[in-house]
Amino acid sequence: MTVSPTGPPGGKPADDNGGHPSHDGHEPAFGDPTRRTFLAQERTILAWWRTALSTLAVAVGIGGILPKLVKLPKGPYVAIGVGYLVLSLWFVLLGAQRQRANDRALIERRFVALSRSMIMAMSVYMAVLIVMTAWVLIRGPA
Repeated sequence: MTVSPTGPPGGKPADDNGGHPSHDGHEPAFGDPTRRTFLAQERTILAWWRTALSTLAVAVGIGGILPKLVKLPKGPYVAIGVGYLVLSLWFVLLGAQRQRANDRALIERRFVALSRSMIMAMSVYMAVLIVMTAWVLIRGPA
């Protein structure tokens, strides 16, 4: 189903304030998903993508550039770089899944939260990756 930037299919266009225009000059009540809400969704997917690209830059830096700059054994750095590469891919795929789920939820006038299990899985993965990175950077590759 294609999502209209002015709201759900077949719905009346809404104004930029989050609802249908009111005649009394007060803030309009929320009527249906508006362009503003859908644009916020677009900004959210862009944030997922920016995060993925930033993580990819860390992967290249740690796994590819750092060992060459300081003439260190590649193994541990490449392994950590691959860990950040996997995290980058995870951000892209999860962001796409969230975009699709939230678009559907907006049309149905409901909210879909990121699951607690996904939050925990990403948090644990990132914590382990951070500890491994700190360990290799502080203690060295051996």
